[in-house]
Amino acid sequence: MNTISQAVPLCIRPNSKGSTDVFQKQISQEEMEWEEAVPDIDDCTDPDYCGEYSKDIFKNEVKREVKWVFPMRPIDKKARFRMNCVDWLTEVCHTWNLATDTLFAAVLFFDKIMRIEQVDISDMQSVAGTCLIVASKMEEVQSVPLSDITHLSPDTTIDMIRKFEKILLEGLEYDMVTPHIMLFVRRYNKVKGFGLKGHLLTKYLSTLIIRFQGYTTFKQSHLAAGISYIVSRINGATESGAWRRPDEFYSGLTLEDFKPAICFICDALSTVHRYMIVYPDRAQRPPTAYRIYALNKNLRISTNGQLRTSLMDTYAFMNNIPLEAC
Repeated sequence: MNTISQAVPLCIRPNSKGSTDVFQKQISQEEMEWEEAVPDIDDCTDPDYCGEYSKDIFKNEVKREVKWVFPMRPIDKKARFRMNCVDWLTEVCHTWNLATDTLFAAVLFFDKIMRIEQVDISDMQSVAGTCLIVASKMEEVQSVPLSDITHLSPDTTIDMIRKFEKILLEGLEYDMVTPHIMLFVRRYNKVKGFGLKGHLLTKYLSTLIIRFQGYTTFKQSHLAAGISYIVSRINGATESGAWRRPDEFYSGLTLEDFKPAICFICDALSTVHRYMIVYPDRAQRPPTAYRIYALNKNLRISTNGQLRTSLMDTYAFMNNIPLEAC
């Protein structure tokens, strides 16, 4: 049997006769220097990884994330109860060993329902449970049974779950793809080459900021870039070294693009760590994410005293204010 060459031409140009001529694309000196400075993080040798499609998949997720940006809502009782519902979802996902993607998808679904439907405060936990079921259908091998949600939330009935699930599906026009923050965080972590500690830090910061009301007022890719930048600063990188040319290449973002997201992240996280670290005896019951990442198996990453100092330093740099004023 004849063997077929595995070489793939760079470009194919049609000629005047309708056929194609294979030619070698000329690469300028500037493009060669750029390629040398930017490492290739997509492993195209592993067929299971699908590295040749990763760039297109990432670009598609960036286009889709626009529909998940919502205007800021006023801080009212629903905003405070939303924080309780997100903590409850975090606790359930941790107890049932659900995937991290399930939690972030459920929070996006929850915010979507709260904006397309007038939901009473008494029904918000039922909505959160419904969103968890829908997210598990998308992200888990086996979805969460309805009976488990009704067991955890006695006020929730199966009819209520079906009602809110129908509202969610119609509101999304049955487009259930959720470009949540962890999809972008994993890619940015690979660009930066974070180890276990860096990966846990990004997961912890991502899980903590979803509690806050302004979470969905930013693009998910911008929040992920902000978290990646902050973790780099925590690991000792300078202002310029925390976001380098490879980061800009793979994210398509400059530091100015996601600067507002960094300020939001620092402000949100400081409200937690201002008391959790500096005044632990005066603190109220810490958020679920803080308690989960304070476990030994997570290297007690949330109790790191350097975390708040780095957040203050980053916030001062972003806003051009003295560090003593933070």
